[in-house]
Amino acid sequence: MFDKALTRPPTESLARCVSSNPLRSTLDTSRALEQYKGYVRTLGDLGIDVIEMPPLPSHPDSVFIQDVGLASMSRRKAVIARLGEPSRRGEERDVEEYLFSLGFTTTRIAEPGTLEGGDIIVTDTERLYVGLSGRTNLQGAMQLRKEFSHLDVRIVEVRGILHLLSAAKYIGGNTFVYLPGHVDPSAFGNARMLRAPRTPLGLNFMYLGDDVAMVAAGSTELRDLLRREGLRTVEVDVSEFWKCDGSMTCLSFPLYTSI
Repeated sequence: MFDKALTRPPTESLARCVSSNPLRSTLDTSRALEQYKGYVRTLGDLGIDVIEMPPLPSHPDSVFIQDVGLASMSRRKAVIARLGEPSRRGEERDVEEYLFSLGFTTTRIAEPGTLEGGDIIVTDTERLYVGLSGRTNLQGAMQLRKEFSHLDVRIVEVRGILHLLSAAKYIGGNTFVYLPGHVDPSAFGNARMLRAPRTPLGLNFMYLGDDVAMVAAGSTELRDLLRREGLRTVEVDVSEFWKCDGSMTCLSFPLYTSI
């Protein structure tokens, strides 16, 4: 799916993250930094080339770098988000500048469109899914569809959860794991849809491709489901980021080779 990704370390300002999690007040920013380092180390161990962007103390949620857009390494093309959470706007600027330095053509989502990377599912089937949520609207989704017109871009309604990737994730082989009640499985066409176990950590995993997935420590039932599907799983503790409504995928910005 990708062999290079951008990340951004958290800062002490993470304590002011935008979150509805009841455990937000217990967030330990020092522990979050150590968990971030473990996450980056694991990506490297799994063959991903990690490029660390500078920290942004002025943006508490900037560690969740996935949300700033979508990039295709194979086409040297990126769509830069207009984040649905107004307090987060500005996180995307240095990412756009960095991609431009690599020779990417970048296009920004224009007002009144909003788009966050957490609402985009990338597959290896020449198909993208973009969720309509509280953070991504139809105008933003349609702009993404236009910019990635070489792909079949499908729009999915998201209900009662932050992002599309909070409700469904791809695991290869035209197969998804999803949380019933938050997305309609028929929106995924002929894909194979597996019901995720109902656990507090939800769908806290990240598929890298080549039958490998990183899974949040403590997600035992989810880990076992992925293993039954033939995936090799590596567990990583990202519990402090969960307190900020963040999951494993939020912590990196892949430069996709599959689209």
